[in-house]
Order: sequence, then C-alpha cells, then structure tokens
Amino acid sequence: MSQCGCLDEALERVTRERRHVDSKLDAVNRFRTRVRNFTTNTAGHSAEVTQTTAGLTARTMALDTGESPTSKWKAQVRRAFEETIRPHSVADLSEPESLSETVRAELGSEVELALATGSNTPFLPAVKQAVLSASKERTAELRAMRRGLQVEAQSVSDARDELSAVAEWLELKDCSLMSLGFDTLCERHETLAGYRTHCTRLGSERQHRLHESSGYEHAARISHQSLASYLYDDLPVAHPVLDAVVRTDRRCADRQRAIRDHLSRRV
Repeated sequence: MSQCGCLDEALERVTRERRHVDSKLDAVNRFRTRVRNFTTNTAGHSAEVTQTTAGLTARTMALDTGESPTSKWKAQVRRAFEETIRPHSVADLSEPESLSETVRAELGSEVELALATGSNTPFLPAVKQAVLSASKERTAELRAMRRGLQVEAQSVSDARDELSAVAEWLELKDCSLMSLGFDTLCERHETLAGYRTHCTRLGSERQHRLHESSGYEHAARISHQSLASYLYDDLPVAHPVLDAVVRTDRRCADRQRAIRDHLSRRV
C-alpha cells in the first residue's frame, strides 16, 4: 500500500468512527429523554425512611419481586438502555457481554448497581437523577470524542494532501537523469531539499499533535495518542501519518543522492 493509500485508509477509519460516535450520542440522548419521562417512586421513599431503624422487613424485600414498583422501574430503564445505547456499545465486540457489563461500561458502576435485578433500590428522585447525570456525563464524553476525531481527520487530511503533492512531483519528474542539463539537475536537487524540509515539518507537527494535551482530552478521558492507536490498531502500520512522512522523505533523499551522483560526474 502506498503512503497516500495508507492515509486514505486512515481517513476512512476516522470517518467510520465519527459515524459510530454520532450514532451513540444520539442513542444516549434518546435514553435520557425516556428516563426523564419515567415517574419516580415517592411512596417508596416514605417506606424507606420509616424502616431505617428496623432494618429490612418483608415488605422491603418484596419490592423487587413480581410486579413491584422496584422491578417495574428497573425493567423500564433496562429496556430503554437495551433499545437505545446497548446496540451501539456492543456492535464491535467479538465476545458476548451481559447487559450489566454494558451498563457499567457506558454509565458507570453506580448505575449498574442501581439497575441490578438483585438490589432493592426504589426509583427515588435521587436515583433517577443519578441515572440522568451519568448519561449526561456520557454525552459530554462522546461530544469530546467527536471533537478529537474532527481534529484527527483534519490532521490526516492535511498530511495526505501535502504528501500527495510531493508524490505527484516525484512521479512527474521520474525520468532519466542523463537527459537533464546541469542547471536542471541543480534546480531539482534544491526542490527536493525543500520537500525534505517540508517532511521534517510535517513529522514534527504530527508528533506534537499526538503528544499535545488538548481541552477535549480531559472530557473524553483519552489522549490523542491513545485515540490514534485505537483507530489504527489493525492497519499495516501503527502510525500511518508518520510512516507516510518518513517514506516520502526517503524517496526524496534517494532522488537527491542520484542527482548528486550525476552532478559530481559533470564537474
């Protein structure tokens, strides 16, 4: 695969991931809307208060059996999660994952515990707010991830365009050096030197992009380097932009050496 072809594949990975993040973001927003419309169990709150000193009575333990208010709200929220967020969360998994595991991965362990079938948590306003807060935080993370993907797409696209221009020049000027005059050879050598400086700049900019700490990274809880590693995990090269820069620079260096060889023979 050519260096530009590898960058095309990298851009396709970024585009695909952006679509996935957009779809999941929409799913989380739909989940929040559904949960927001669920009615809380204020009666359960009174029962919980009156039984604080008495411990768990038979009535409390019965809240999560049959068609009790507790089992009903859990079923509602779990169903909402299964119909909105879960399909996007498990789409790329190679191994099956339980609903509880997916809830923990997307909304955290506290929400997972609240939705656990064995718990006796009534749907109090505070519980509802905890679920909504967790989904709001997930929304913020996904929006930050989307910003990171936008940054990556721009970085890869810019590098591809600039390196493609160098590759086109190299192909255009690929002819027998014997047919070129001394001045033309000197001019091409100078042009190649400029391209190599260009490659050095692109490489430095890419390294800076990978290691720079940006505002979105804190919210997304992932560094740009980790994001790039995730995106290009199964590509032939781990760092497609840097690999393309290095290979382009080598082509320019090889062409320069060939030109210098011809120039030295004509002095």
